[in-house]
Amino acid sequence: MREIKFRAWDDADGLHRDEGCMSYGITNIACDADHIMQYTGKKDKNGNEIYEGDVWEKGQYIGIVTFEFSGWRFKMAESSGCYAYYAFYSNANLGEVIGNIYENPELLENDKEVV
Repeated sequence: MREIKFRAWDDADGLHRDEGCMSYGITNIACDADHIMQYTGKKDKNGNEIYEGDVWEKGQYIGIVTFEFSGWRFKMAESSGCYAYYAFYSNANLGEVIGNIYENPELLENDKEVV
């Protein structure tokens, strides 16, 4: 069974891990923050926990970890538009977290293939 954890981002104060957030079961969360990100249950190749909203890199690709269509996805862009890397969950430990969309928006502004 996957560990249920959350991380919160407060636009005024920056990223807070487990500060002021309380989990009530799986679906209800009380948190004094602007954005709440759920733990995927996976770690990257450096042992860092991967959360929704993290910027994850594997080889030449860089993108955002997101939860949609009932599963964790790695969203990046191709010439045909945005697509999801559906094998992310089984390959999460082969890439690495290089930031998150709140602290490091510049990571998504480079010339790599991104969302």
